[in-house]
Amino acid sequence: MTLVLKDRKSYIQKTEFNLERFDRFFNEIVQDSGKKYPADELKTIKVKVVDEATCRDEIYADRLFDLIIREANELISADSPQYTYLSASTLRRKLYKQASKERGFNYKSGYGDYPTFVRMMVEKGLYSTDLIEQYSENELQQIGKMIDVNKDKLFSYAGLFLLNSIYLVKGYDGEVLELPQERFLTAVIYLLKDEKKSHRMGLIKEAYWAVSNHYIGLATPTLKSSGLPHGSLSSCHEITWNDDLYNIYDVQQQTARFSQNGAGIGIAAHYLRARGSWIRGIKNRATGITHPSRSMSVLAEYVNQLGTRVAGIAIYLPVYHLDIFDFLELRLKTGSQEKRAHSIKTAVCLPDEFMRRLQNKQTWTIVDPYEVKKKLGIDINRLYDRRKLQENEEPNEDDHAFTYYYRIIEKADLELKRTVNASEIHKAMFMSRKTGGTPYMYFSDTAARMNPNSHIGMPLGSNLCSEIIMNQSYDELITEEIDHETGLITTRIKSGDLVTCNLSSLVLHNVFTQDVELQRVIDIQVRLLDNVISLNRTVVPQATFTNHKYRAIGLGSLGLATLLAEKQVKWDSFQAYGYVDKLFEQIAKATIIASHKLGLEKGSYKVFEGSEWSTGEYFEKRNYNSDEWLEIKEMSKKAMRNGYLMAIAPTSSNSIIMNGSPSTDPLYEVIYREVKSGLNMIITPSNYNDKTKEYYKSGFEMDEMWSINVVAAAMKHIDQAVSHNMHVLKSINGSETVRLDLGAWNKGLKTIYYTYTEEYERTDNCTMCEA
Repeated sequence: MTLVLKDRKSYIQKTEFNLERFDRFFNEIVQDSGKKYPADELKTIKVKVVDEATCRDEIYADRLFDLIIREANELISADSPQYTYLSASTLRRKLYKQASKERGFNYKSGYGDYPTFVRMMVEKGLYSTDLIEQYSENELQQIGKMIDVNKDKLFSYAGLFLLNSIYLVKGYDGEVLELPQERFLTAVIYLLKDEKKSHRMGLIKEAYWAVSNHYIGLATPTLKSSGLPHGSLSSCHEITWNDDLYNIYDVQQQTARFSQNGAGIGIAAHYLRARGSWIRGIKNRATGITHPSRSMSVLAEYVNQLGTRVAGIAIYLPVYHLDIFDFLELRLKTGSQEKRAHSIKTAVCLPDEFMRRLQNKQTWTIVDPYEVKKKLGIDINRLYDRRKLQENEEPNEDDHAFTYYYRIIEKADLELKRTVNASEIHKAMFMSRKTGGTPYMYFSDTAARMNPNSHIGMPLGSNLCSEIIMNQSYDELITEEIDHETGLITTRIKSGDLVTCNLSSLVLHNVFTQDVELQRVIDIQVRLLDNVISLNRTVVPQATFTNHKYRAIGLGSLGLATLLAEKQVKWDSFQAYGYVDKLFEQIAKATIIASHKLGLEKGSYKVFEGSEWSTGEYFEKRNYNSDEWLEIKEMSKKAMRNGYLMAIAPTSSNSIIMNGSPSTDPLYEVIYREVKSGLNMIITPSNYNDKTKEYYKSGFEMDEMWSINVVAAAMKHIDQAVSHNMHVLKSINGSETVRLDLGAWNKGLKTIYYTYTEEYERTDNCTMCEA
């Protein structure tokens, strides 16, 4: 006889295992999944679970859920992907029962009383007091009625598992308290709490509709921390190193504080003087990029988020810096480990002039930016080509400032200067990318000339994931004073532009396959993102200053591969380029309109005047000259709430939760085993069936140039960047990588994130190679 144990908190209830009762329980789970399964396979699951349960004297009731999930997950395959919903139905039932036990409600009648739940969470210190201070009891009652339990059925098992593991708020002993729709709803009401009461309830309804239907995927920190008493709402930051000891270590302190809160960091190292440079007038005293990078690598290992993972730090260095070869060796596993920094990521900034010389197999000169500034008075780091130099055209200082002055610098009498073949530097990048996936590539002139806020600064690099491109500058120490009576030390710092990434994703495969008005979704998405800026709890004040200066958002996308398969458009086709071009033009129009409307309502960002939005230059640069675009151009001249609008981040966890493909990348594998955050199961595309399967391919099955084409089509309409991973074969050689990198640069990409390499067999006669 097997006894089933149930923890009733004050005692353990024991009842005899009843096969008839188990059958009812199992059949309810099957029916609730909303899918059909072969009867013999369901019978097999039941037999296996019953056999394992009854072979022991006692078994906890919760363990029965786990056994059903295990057996259902084993049946997930290309031919039977629907079993993920049987597992999801089982996990839902388990979460409902656990939460109802803790909170005392009948889960078969719904979630329970929302106001009571919110008060309980506030009393436990798990929710912010703002939720009961800003909303009345009556309002919370109205809000609670919005919860649609059926929306929980949209989750696959993997999505629900990750939501539960990472996002749902647990009790101090790990007990289940919050349920999926409560996480969505609580995030929404927190983000909208400061809206005018006259229309706040309507906005909450709109936002919950968009988030619960999986039209919008909130960024991990936004979904995780909204409504909680602590935690950042933003994903990452960009900081700039100045070339002085105070700033170098102040940036380290800022990085540590951000990393403690789970944020990723991108650091522009352009201004650091090169190895062998001068310190206090003495040559050969500077040690270059290696030691600051090693120091950041140690920091990443030390500030490791309670031992869960090393901090995420990417360092950006321009390709003209004298230390470029040392920099490219930082992550190599060979050579002297005293010159390595394995726990940071590297990224190289590539101006047009370098790419031209790489293409033409010419030489390249690397210099010390400190010596260039000191002897020639040229700040090379603040120069870029406003217009792409055409073949046989001579550069001028207005249109091609970087190229013009770089050629002067090359000829100057500098002590710290070295001339090499451009291909030599690219070869070092190639070796590093092939063995470790980095450096990232940042096409600096392309990024800077498409900057809508060039009137007030320029971008230097990007963030940890290479999709954010905004103005950057370093802090300046003004004074440091001591009060000898009190011992109080006052430090005054002039804030530079310290970038914050405020992100969310439009779920393409849901929005563009259902009868949904795009403008409606993006209006509420932009509002939520804008409110992230107002409510954010950044731990470094410079981030708050810059956030409010530009009110920059990064409206992104996920699910492109899923959408293309549903529309029966092959990724490796010219049709895909045309489709994606039109798709992202639609999204860009809706995003600009949404920010304009919000600007009329709440006011434009602080430095709007003089921006390319206010002058209309933004539209002229992109050849937006249709009647509809001209109308939007006139709108933007009047008001824009946000200085930056669109950026497509990598969305691995978010894509699993939203049941779609990551970001705008092709799939790494079409069908694969996901091992993440305790998850270990087969994942198939959500719409994988006889109609769509021929439209799915791994990125490694195709020439990478197809993906560059797709990203380039989207990039035309994105003011910041797309975090794009290259997928190439392990057998790739240097000349093939040159072809891809030149293709990315020529087609207008601003960044390349990781370079993934795999063994894979491709079919012959690659059309893209022929093209």
